[in-house]
Amino acid sequence: MSIEFFSTSNRIKETPFTSRNNEAGVKKYSVYNNTLIPTVFKSLKTDYLHLIKHVQLWDVCCQKIIEIQGSTSHNLIKY
Repeated sequence: MSIEFFSTSNRIKETPFTSRNNEAGVKKYSVYNNTLIPTVFKSLKTDYLHLIKHVQLWDVCCQKIIEIQGSTSHNLIKY
């Protein structure tokens, strides 16, 4: 897939797996958490049928790890 219409920047980032997704034939991307995330490889229906019958690995680099610190952090987490 060509992502010429995307200009990666500080606002839209590629993941370490974007080039592999392109090699695998990704057809559509979405932007989640300022990060390109592949959404369609063959078609929505074909991808769904594959998902319910087989194991899939997903690029989840758009998820961020956060750390809550401070004397009242436990109260915030419990809330």
